[in-house]
Amino acid sequence: MLASYLVTALSRRNDGSYLGPLRRVDKGASEGMLMSKVLVDWSLTPRYIKGSTMNKRASLAVFPPGRGASSLVMTSCKQSMPATSNQVKIHRSPNAQSAGVMQPPVFEPITPIKVSERWFPKGRKFGLYECGGRVAPNVTSILGWKFPFDKSKWKRSEPDIDHDAVTRESAKRGTAVHLAMEKWLQSQDHAPVEEHLQWINPLQSLVSRASKTLAVEAPLHHSIHGVGAYAGSCDGVMLVNDDVVLIDYKTKRHGKNVLPKFCEQQRLQLAAYSLAISHLYKDQLPAPVTRTSLLFAHPENSKPVTVVSTQGNLLLEYQQKWLDLLGEWYEIHGDQVADEQVIFDKQLELSI
Repeated sequence: MLASYLVTALSRRNDGSYLGPLRRVDKGASEGMLMSKVLVDWSLTPRYIKGSTMNKRASLAVFPPGRGASSLVMTSCKQSMPATSNQVKIHRSPNAQSAGVMQPPVFEPITPIKVSERWFPKGRKFGLYECGGRVAPNVTSILGWKFPFDKSKWKRSEPDIDHDAVTRESAKRGTAVHLAMEKWLQSQDHAPVEEHLQWINPLQSLVSRASKTLAVEAPLHHSIHGVGAYAGSCDGVMLVNDDVVLIDYKTKRHGKNVLPKFCEQQRLQLAAYSLAISHLYKDQLPAPVTRTSLLFAHPENSKPVTVVSTQGNLLLEYQQKWLDLLGEWYEIHGDQVADEQVIFDKQLELSI
């Protein structure tokens, strides 16, 4: 007989109140069944989840306005947060709001490493960052090589849209949403255009339920011995209860759904970031990264944010997949990176 667990499935009434019926779901149910039947509230504590093994799998839930993702049961070694030379603390009351504006979590930033701006060498199909005199390709370039975008397939699937216009609008929207979240998490003044608020507001409502913000646009430049280095930046490093969680914002067009089986590229991206950030900032973080969460914002009121989380054994699997991919990429492009390192070194000598 399959074991089961109970979770609270919240739905939002028109008057803003919430209904919370309990639903019984078999522990052995498929991920698709869980996605379709379970809406998990971030405020749930472990005592409300009985016998769940979801902490060892990816989890996905769609949340109504004002609610957040579940903080599923995880164990980690809790350490005290060390003081840093430029540590800033911005305090607020939990879930407090003023003048109708959603308040961000407490901001206690770690001290970031110094990484250059990204540049794209002429004739190369990858970008580079520099840190401490060493150049490294960016994670998105490596993933772009593994998962090339097939525009012709997109055109066949949606023949009646202006694909170039959609691409431009998607880039504009993504940049605007990332900037708005970056400013908001640091309590900096910013006034996004109204048309983007349908993506920004639900993200802020969800992220506001984190305990702390530890980093915004966290730079990383990490070398794997015997393989190669890679670099990039992570949208956010959050403390959720005792877990260190990486988040990454994505925006979707009207009518577009999110399925975990199509998130392989994004999961690998955050797996790469989790390895680097856990190593680079181990003396500043209260614990290693235990979960990564892709936050897909939708413009529909019925499902403003879809969360695809990877944790436990599944996160370890994706980290290994990333290392394998990194090795494959360097087998083909390693000589090119070495050549760019020589060019960088010569330019540095001339500038001294």
